[in-house]
Amino acid sequence: MLKVIDLFEPINAKSDSFSKYSDGKVAFITNGDHESSILGYVTPFEGDRVFYKKSICLTSFGEALVPPIPFMPRGNGGSGLIILTPKKEMNDEELYSYASQLNLQKWKFNFSRMAIEKRIINLPLVEYCSSINIKNRITELLPKKRRKKIIQHEGLELIQMPLVYDTKNQKNGLCIASKAPSKKVLSQNALDNGNTPYVTTTSYNNGISGMYDVDAIFNSKCLTLALNGSVGEVFFQFEDFTTGGDNAILQLKDKYNPYLLFYIATMIRNHQWRYNYYRKLTMTKLKRIKIPIPFKDNKIAFDYIRDITKNSYGYKDIQAFI
Repeated sequence: MLKVIDLFEPINAKSDSFSKYSDGKVAFITNGDHESSILGYVTPFEGDRVFYKKSICLTSFGEALVPPIPFMPRGNGGSGLIILTPKKEMNDEELYSYASQLNLQKWKFNFSRMAIEKRIINLPLVEYCSSINIKNRITELLPKKRRKKIIQHEGLELIQMPLVYDTKNQKNGLCIASKAPSKKVLSQNALDNGNTPYVTTTSYNNGISGMYDVDAIFNSKCLTLALNGSVGEVFFQFEDFTTGGDNAILQLKDKYNPYLLFYIATMIRNHQWRYNYYRKLTMTKLKRIKIPIPFKDNKIAFDYIRDITKNSYGYKDIQAFI
């Protein structure tokens, strides 16, 4: 049985915070687990640690990925990433193989026990050996590429706005946040199978753990946000549903706009790394979250938000339901 240190040289990331960079061509890798953990593309500063050789990038929470090159991992603060550079030449299949083995061990890490060098160098690995062409197999499973449109963004300004509207103090915010009334929360074990989606805190299947014979508590076309379990997981709900007390329901304060809801969901996921089972998200913490909203001529750029949403992979599959 091999160890990480036998095959890879661990290197700590070195960078500034993402918000300080201008747009560029280097992928900025962060602690998320969506979109290959790529927060955006930036122009590095002198002295930043940029990687031009294919390597495994290990987030603070044990998520292993093989980023596109060149890439620059998050390296500021106490939750910087670790890059595992191969000590010998490895093809893509080998890197993907070892990354998948590391992902099977990410349960060992969380917000209170992050992946640092001394904790990861002795993780066990099985030596790569394959009789199939993994790269071709992965290519078959991935969605087919399509050319994205170039979305014009001249004249836009990003302004940090509170996620939640403060009804008590009448402060500005994007969404009204609520929870299921405790009197209406029913255990799934007490329910028979039916047609109403029951949204829990799972990170799969749009948060829906089953269909039950129970009245819906909330209307569709809103966001559900897990406060417990898969903390920070957010989904757009396509049907009327019921849920327990561990989800926050986010409805737009102003008129319904599906594109804005999808944009908000994506921005919330950028905060997801801050929370886990041991550091739960509460309604109080939710009210402190601010997200960047594009403005143009002192108004929210709804046309831009609509265009980038429609330009996303998978939009054609859901457009009829939103």
